[in-house]
Amino acid sequence: MTGRFGPPPTTLDEAIAQIAARDAYIEKLEAPGAALQAHTAALEARLAALEERLNQSSKNSSKPPSSDGPDKPSLPKRPPGGRKPGGQPGHKGHHRVLLSADRVSRFEEMWPVRCDNPECGAEFEGGFSRTRTRSS
Repeated sequence: MTGRFGPPPTTLDEAIAQIAARDAYIEKLEAPGAALQAHTAALEARLAALEERLNQSSKNSSKPPSSDGPDKPSLPKRPPGGRKPGGQPGHKGHHRVLLSADRVSRFEEMWPVRCDNPECGAEFEGGFSRTRTRSS
């Protein structure tokens, strides 16, 4: 039976030569493996450093808040305070006081001329703006 290194040795010198050939072959096969292991270790160290940089924010480093980006987590939602939305009972409203009819000098009726929807934009029938002046 013949193998990768020829027929089985018959003498001691052939056996020593065949062992030396096998050792050289094994070293040739192991050399790239050691280089690949070193390269893999270097890549894993680089990946760990990059992941550490990626996970930094203004909360856990000296980076300014403007560098956090748009995908930063939002603040936790506050629990409801028990009040309903809108004006609260007892609050004095702030609004424009209406003038009495004898103090008004001009009335304006304003009607839209066309639809505000950009997909529609249709003109309305009778759309106009009219000003009436009060005569005393």
